[in-house]
Amino acid sequence: MKQISFFKNMAAIMLLAAGAASCSNENALIDDNKSQQPEAQPQIITVNFGSNGQTKALDADGHKTITIGEKIGVLYNKESEGQYQIKADADVIDVDATGKIATISVTLTGADDNAQFAFVYPSTFIMSGSGHNYLYSNSSLMTYKLGAQNGTLATLSANLDYCKAEGTLNGTDLPDNITMENQLSICKFTLLDASNSSDITSAVTSFAVSDGTNNYTITRSAAAGPIYVAMLPVATTAFTFTAGDGANTYTKNVASATLQAGYIYNSTLSMTKQVSNVGKVLGADGNIYETVAEAIAASTTAAGMIAYEGTETGVAGKINGLCISLIEGAATKQTYASISYTGFPDRPAGASDWATPTVMQWMHMLEACGGSTIGSKGEDYTGTFACGNIATMMHNCGGTDLSDDGYWTSSIRHAGYSYGINICYALGGFFDGGHDDGSWDGNWYYRGVFAW
Repeated sequence: MKQISFFKNMAAIMLLAAGAASCSNENALIDDNKSQQPEAQPQIITVNFGSNGQTKALDADGHKTITIGEKIGVLYNKESEGQYQIKADADVIDVDATGKIATISVTLTGADDNAQFAFVYPSTFIMSGSGHNYLYSNSSLMTYKLGAQNGTLATLSANLDYCKAEGTLNGTDLPDNITMENQLSICKFTLLDASNSSDITSAVTSFAVSDGTNNYTITRSAAAGPIYVAMLPVATTAFTFTAGDGANTYTKNVASATLQAGYIYNSTLSMTKQVSNVGKVLGADGNIYETVAEAIAASTTAAGMIAYEGTETGVAGKINGLCISLIEGAATKQTYASISYTGFPDRPAGASDWATPTVMQWMHMLEACGGSTIGSKGEDYTGTFACGNIATMMHNCGGTDLSDDGYWTSSIRHAGYSYGINICYALGGFFDGGHDDGSWDGNWYYRGVFAW
């Protein structure tokens, strides 16, 4: 009997233990479930682009609409990782009859309570890198977005029609009826020759606009105008305009103008045609000729192409300008140490020796040939610029065509590295080309320059 009682007691203990284990597992499951957060759900809200709302469907009068299927970028914080660490895409699922009020769907996964958010349209105006997302600053806009444009309405509408909205979440919920605000001014330019009021817009291939701080370079094919430019808003600011058609340069100065965000401006510029020798050939006899052939016919040597007229030549006592060589220094790319001007053409009396252009000299020449207006021409310049018509001018005057590859400068950037320069692309820039003694592996073309 004792033995039976023993087994009964053991069975009861085992049942209790099993029950305890079962309860423990149930509690663990319940606790685990409690720790799991519900998945974020799509939020359906309205976004108002307003009467001047910026969208891809910008027309010539500044009317803009948004369409189903487009996307709006949304930035927000997640788990205290910092402002605008996370990017989501909001889908446009409905649009009202005006095309200006959109219904969108977006999911903010893991958003912080009461976090800041930003809506950005188009989403290409979100800067991403190294796991971070940012709104473009004005300086970044100029460097990466606005500095180089092609002047067409289609490209501006598709890529540069920028608006945004910023706010604070209500918990993790977006407010409804978000209003997008325009960030840029849009200008459409018609260009006239001031001497006869004829429209020159259709012939212009380069158009540069500067407000003293921001430089906009438009490189375009010759086509009917107007020329469209997206620009940063400014107040009571002086502007300079330079246009080129490959043969002529036109300029215009405006003492003061104001550009407001969200406005489209129609501007007709009456521009002065410059009497310039840039693009012509300077002969060894000191005379100026239209082409190499004309210099040869006059029984003189074609020394170089005039690429800049002015006093800032970089050579003491030479105040007329700079001439770039009509020939390549060598048929193939060279290291810096291999550069030689032996056998280069004779120059006019009093001209400086042939030399490799400095960064400053390159900048003056490219600007004078219709490229970007670059305010500070220091050798620490790291921006990009349009190269203008220097390649076209070289071809038209009878010189050897410029290469579409890099060229040497004689300027040292840092730690013994010589600058190189891209000058034949739509957008040029300086880069580390190699050591000044040629010991690095840089190989580039070179042209000579002299001042007179």
